[in-house]
Amino acid sequence: MMEKNSQAYQLLTLICMSGECSEKAVSIFIPEQDQRNRLLAKLIANKLVKKYQKDNMTGLRLTRKSKEFLYTSEPDRFSLYLSNGADYSMRRSSITTRNRQHGISETIAMIQRVCMEKYQRQENKPNISTFLSAKEVKSNGTIINSKLTGVWLNENIPWVCYHTAEESFFWYENVEKRAAALVHSMIKTADTKTSSVNALLFGNTMTQAKMCLESPKMPMALQNSNLHRFCFIPLDENGIMLLQLLKNRELYENLFSILTEDLHKKEKNYILNDGYNKDRLPVLVCIDCDLKRLISFKTHLDYANCSGEVICFDFQKAAILEFCNDNIEISTVDSEKVRELFLS
Repeated sequence: MMEKNSQAYQLLTLICMSGECSEKAVSIFIPEQDQRNRLLAKLIANKLVKKYQKDNMTGLRLTRKSKEFLYTSEPDRFSLYLSNGADYSMRRSSITTRNRQHGISETIAMIQRVCMEKYQRQENKPNISTFLSAKEVKSNGTIINSKLTGVWLNENIPWVCYHTAEESFFWYENVEKRAAALVHSMIKTADTKTSSVNALLFGNTMTQAKMCLESPKMPMALQNSNLHRFCFIPLDENGIMLLQLLKNRELYENLFSILTEDLHKKEKNYILNDGYNKDRLPVLVCIDCDLKRLISFKTHLDYANCSGEVICFDFQKAAILEFCNDNIEISTVDSEKVRELFLS
């Protein structure tokens, strides 16, 4: 009997919730190659998982045997995905649809790695530290063409999740405003007092963050968005570290406090900032890669014809540097030291 907290069961869950799981998602969820290969070989040999190849794309899908197993194991949890023809992978062969399924699987894999918690609802209400897939969110209301891949409810803070692949991210402002409004209405039924909704944008590399920042429409759309924060998360171990910090508010606030302890405050601030450095220049701490806040900081500096400083992680520097003008200095935080001191 497969234990529900085992990697095998969680991987079946991942495939079920996305419909078709990318190989990258599996490598995110199980980073050790030998362990990953052994588990996949076992699941395929037991006819629980099959590989689906078409149009030079390879994905993993559930077999009828594994669908029946999951549905029998937890019908309340998986009925949305498997019952009455609801199976995500049924007749889903277009490249566009499969790319979206792969993006959903990679989003879920990142959250699974960080939380390793069961994605369940109690009494039909989303509770904290829960991930709701895009299908589950959209079942609560009509959102056509929304790019969201799910909602992560963590410590009373809802994070709407998005995913961008190799191409730049196209943001449909009115659609995503309706999506955020739906999430607001959903969390009213949960035991949470939050009044804001944040966003996570997952991308293969930090290059996607730069492309979003340089997009003709994206900066203005983010500034007008009713999402409070909009953090870019790379689909790698650096992204896992960022999610670990965002998941643990106390850890994040401790690190933020260390980075701002030498900064000076001003009673009247005309420029968005976290303090002023020894040269009396405004400083923005951007370790969370909040694109919305970074855009506002740069815009304020440009209007004021002023210089400033951005503090970010070392792996974020190149993308942020290309977005910023010469009047913005970039200081970096050693990500390996943060892992060692805060997350070991």
